[in-house]
Amino acid sequence: MSTGAVSHTGSHEAVGLVVGGSGVPISRARERVLALWTVGCEAHLLPDDRILLRFGAPRRLRAHDSPGAIVTLMASGLLTTRPLDAPTLAALDAPAGSLVTMRAGRLEIVTLDARARVDPSAWLDVTGIALAPATPLGPEPDAALALPPPSTDLRTAIGQRIPERAAEARTLAQITGRAADARSPDALPPLVVSRWAARALGWLRGLFGSLRPALPRSASAPAATSLAPHRPSLFDRIVAWLSEQLMRTRLSRTLAARHAAYVARMLDLFDRGNVQEALKWAIPLGGDGDAPPALATPAPRASLTITVGGRGPTSAITGLGDLHSLLRRRYLDVLAKLQASGMIDEAAFVLAELLRDPAGAVALLERHGRYLQAARLADAAALEPPVRIRTWMLARDVQRASAIARRHGGMALAITMLRRTQPAVADALAAEWASHLAESGAFVEAVDMVRTIPGARGLATAWIERALEIGGVPSARMLALRASLAPERWDDNRTRARTLLEDESEDGRAARMAFSVAVAGEAPTAMTRTLARAALRAMLRDGRLSAHPDLPARLELLADDAALRADRTRLGSAAPTEKPLAERTSPTVLRVEEKDAGVIAVHDAALLPSGRLLVALGEAGVHLLARDGRVLARFDVPADDLVISDAGTRVLALARRGAITRIARIDPIARRCEPWWEALLTSFAPTFDGGAWLVGERGRATLVDVLDAGWTALARLGDEVCVATTRSSASKELGLLAVVGSSLEWWRYDAVMSRLHARRDLSKMVEGLGVTQLAADTTAWAVGRREGVEGSVLCPLVSAPPVELPIDGELLPRSLVAAGPHVALATRLSLGVRVDLRASDGRPLLHVLLDGAQRATARLSHGTLVVADDRGRVLTIDTASGAVVRSVRVQT
Repeated sequence: MSTGAVSHTGSHEAVGLVVGGSGVPISRARERVLALWTVGCEAHLLPDDRILLRFGAPRRLRAHDSPGAIVTLMASGLLTTRPLDAPTLAALDAPAGSLVTMRAGRLEIVTLDARARVDPSAWLDVTGIALAPATPLGPEPDAALALPPPSTDLRTAIGQRIPERAAEARTLAQITGRAADARSPDALPPLVVSRWAARALGWLRGLFGSLRPALPRSASAPAATSLAPHRPSLFDRIVAWLSEQLMRTRLSRTLAARHAAYVARMLDLFDRGNVQEALKWAIPLGGDGDAPPALATPAPRASLTITVGGRGPTSAITGLGDLHSLLRRRYLDVLAKLQASGMIDEAAFVLAELLRDPAGAVALLERHGRYLQAARLADAAALEPPVRIRTWMLARDVQRASAIARRHGGMALAITMLRRTQPAVADALAAEWASHLAESGAFVEAVDMVRTIPGARGLATAWIERALEIGGVPSARMLALRASLAPERWDDNRTRARTLLEDESEDGRAARMAFSVAVAGEAPTAMTRTLARAALRAMLRDGRLSAHPDLPARLELLADDAALRADRTRLGSAAPTEKPLAERTSPTVLRVEEKDAGVIAVHDAALLPSGRLLVALGEAGVHLLARDGRVLARFDVPADDLVISDAGTRVLALARRGAITRIARIDPIARRCEPWWEALLTSFAPTFDGGAWLVGERGRATLVDVLDAGWTALARLGDEVCVATTRSSASKELGLLAVVGSSLEWWRYDAVMSRLHARRDLSKMVEGLGVTQLAADTTAWAVGRREGVEGSVLCPLVSAPPVELPIDGELLPRSLVAAGPHVALATRLSLGVRVDLRASDGRPLLHVLLDGAQRATARLSHGTLVVADDRGRVLTIDTASGAVVRSVRVQT
């Protein structure tokens, strides 16, 4: 039976129900609402403990058996529980979106806004329910490193002819307190005080090592090398102070004499031509001259382990004045003799270990055709990735060269280096890397890599066809290239070009400009001349000649059309009249009314190069939407977050399950998806290059191989506690917010991941803000309130120092993003959510007001701001002009 004042009779298209009232307990009304609740519904609290349940989509209900008063929607936009005639409606003068209901025999107007909305999940009693901790289903709790670390044994890298430890060194270790003749360099027992100092320093080293905090690590996980630069520890500072104090005593003269005797022994061996024995006693060069004096006599090396790339010498021998210059001259002289006599292994050892020049040793081995030894040495010395890639390619190990490129980058430079001396090897490496790029969805980059390689035209043509499926700017570039490489596709090229050039949408303009630029760079043919004429006419029609001042002249020269040349001279170069956002004196405001909403909440949204939208709908899966909002494909994988590749051809869908994150891989072009893994993620970058993805796994920054069937780590960025990770799609830089000891630091890596580009301690900045919360985000992080200011956030950008931005509401999680010169953040206000677009210095450029929303996300990519909220609204806004490119309401 109906409850309350039911005025409707018969069957109606109901947009909601009013339940409760007339003595019905509020608990009973809530039960009815929960029983009728479906995806897209809303609940509003009305006077007298009544509840308005508004459906996501209209339902056909019969009044006599409805569980509440039927609510219908009138043409004027009013919601009503009873029929209203025209005079009554005019007398009410109620605003659109209000509810007209009956109470105590009189009509009542109720204004519906965000303050009246309630969350039915708060009605559920979950006391006494204990959640079991989630555990991943995968066989490995931690990512295993894909590339095993190289051996650092120089003897293994270069060859077995490198000398082993001297026999004198083994005897020397057994001699402790025996008296020795200081004038004889053949027997050099250590001083008692030196032995005591060495033992004391070893005890201190063990003490401070045991006090160093360490992260918990899975027993099965291999150790990762920290890429952070070394900073002097407390132990190092104590050793330096102790050495300085001891050297102020008479011990300094005794140590100097013993050091001089050791060096004399080594130089005597060189003078007598006994190079093999001399190399056993040789002292490596290095240091910056500030190292403390050594407290023990040097001894022949126990093993030939590479030490380049480390901290260098921690102590210096005394008593010989300019010892560094003396040894360097002697080593260079020995190096020349070794090369002249064909002793290449020994010469490489002198360069790599004694002269601290591993790059020179690698070059020496390459000149003599010892490519495998050069590659091993380059790995052992941790040379720049392009050098390591080149040497492994010369050693014919393509797999390891590609693995290093995927882990560290530098492939393009390695190919350029190889082309000078080994063009055939460079072409093979380019083809191998292009195959990897195509596998990761970067078809445009793959085509650019092989388009000039003889015999690779078939590969390039096949990847061009795949790139044309992407749409947008990438397809426009590839269409121009196909006109040159495949003139036999005349009809298809002309049809596609006509469709592209006649597209009047904002996305079409960007694609037309990219197409025009690409056509202007192609060689003159009948096809390219035709396309150049069409492209120039489109630019004249748009009036955007000033965007690329030299482009019209290049197209005109390629087109070779006198009539078109006259038209361009007559029309001139009209410039757009509207000022860009960055030049406006006040921020632009865009408002979306509460009633202008979709049906289902959007958790995340991303714009693809084709202009289509990919929306994450939580447990409802992921939808691919056309420009007009039509659903083109549905992917049946839960998704709260989307991670997009730079090319827009690969997508990761993330769904949170407590501490576990369920990850699926989506191919939006082929329209297929597959579950991938369940991982313990604490943070993740919102973009990836198609093959490698930066995440925080168990608090450690890890670069994961997305193309692998399992959960494999390409590299790890040390063992520091990782709070947040981010990545710049434009500069390919990586950002990391890490806890180092008691400090909070922001690290920024350049494109070659083995090199830290910048490091900044943010502890004082955070203390100055009076932190009340630390919210880790996928692309940035925020801190809370400051006295006298409504709110503030600290946003560490990848390409700029951290900046402080003021906020005047509750900062929403996963809503603070930064890309290029812009920062976007979403805050919850009393009547909805506001998304702010700001310049990198904090200056406001644009305000997007989403009335009635409780949650919203923002994403910056390709000069576009994508905003999505829990009311099913998705907007794409051009960050240069502030124009709304697309506005979609997501339906079921």
